[in-house]
Amino acid sequence: MGLYITVGRFFIDAKKRANTVYGITSDRIIIKSGIFSREIKSLNIRTLSDITINQKSDDSGTITLGSTDFRNSMMQGIEWPGVKQPPCLEFIEDVKNVYNQIINLQRQK
Repeated sequence: MGLYITVGRFFIDAKKRANTVYGITSDRIIIKSGIFSREIKSLNIRTLSDITINQKSDDSGTITLGSTDFRNSMMQGIEWPGVKQPPCLEFIEDVKNVYNQIINLQRQK
């Protein structure tokens, strides 16, 4: 357990991120991820209530889809049992452009 917490989680996280693919259609945001098994999340764009953007100085960043739990902030994005994290589009280049696309799709009817 100690080995996982100190070193292993970084390798697992890197592998998980390398296997993650994002897609945006006119109706849905699709997140495909997983290491040992595939997980596919499909979110209706028009029913998302909270969309948060976190942009870095190089214009890359993260878009969080849904409300965040205060425990998420305490864990600084580390996955931990019992702490449910909202779906995120992470390490997106030109994150502001992707955010604007999502907002524009939400406004369409």
